[in-house]
Amino acid sequence: MKIFENTRGIDFPFYNGVPELSKLDWIVLAIGPILTLATIFGLIDYIPGAGNVITGIFTPVWFCLITLLPVTYVCRGKLSIFFKMPKRGDIKIILACFILNSLFTIGMAALLDLLGFKLSNNTSTIAHAVFTTNNIFLLIQLIGEELFKVSLLLCIMALIYHFSENRKLSVVISTLLVMLVFGLMHLPAYNWNFIQSLLIIGLGAIFDLFPYLKTKNVTNSYIVHVLIDIAPSLLP
Repeated sequence: MKIFENTRGIDFPFYNGVPELSKLDWIVLAIGPILTLATIFGLIDYIPGAGNVITGIFTPVWFCLITLLPVTYVCRGKLSIFFKMPKRGDIKIILACFILNSLFTIGMAALLDLLGFKLSNNTSTIAHAVFTTNNIFLLIQLIGEELFKVSLLLCIMALIYHFSENRKLSVVISTLLVMLVFGLMHLPAYNWNFIQSLLIIGLGAIFDLFPYLKTKNVTNSYIVHVLIDIAPSLLP
């Protein structure tokens, strides 16, 4: 499949030693996903005793910083490795992924409802906080979410490629695992609804991950994710 091939002459960074990262760099890069999951599943109480107002403001910033700082460190400040200005051709990819995600979400939700599966609303503090502040904090939080997925993707890719030296296999397996983890990390927000988290959130993650897989530009996947999350708040 061309999605997993290097068709633009720009490859994923780090996984094959280009640019080369030290063992310490890989540990630092992995800290972002680890801290993110530890926070979501309650293993880290990062604001002890804080009320909802403080939590609502700080949480999106926290989820951004715990992935952005490690990425900045391993890039030595050259964030252009991850973030670039979208090209004209990228706009088609962004719009297509947004539309396909909308159709997928509506279709999958209708199918699960038809099969008798009860769907849950997003009960997370983050969701309630961002929609009461005109989505400003959502824009911050989604930087962290995209860097979480990309950091995890690169770490898994590097591990698989180290043993297999098979780029395509590394991309396929790491993509599937990132989708799985991304779905599972939404369990607390959706009242531990495994079916919804895996089939709607997990499988649906391919639509905002695809722009990065195709263009190696986190900016494109970030824009898609922003459109996906903000669109519902703009509807009546």
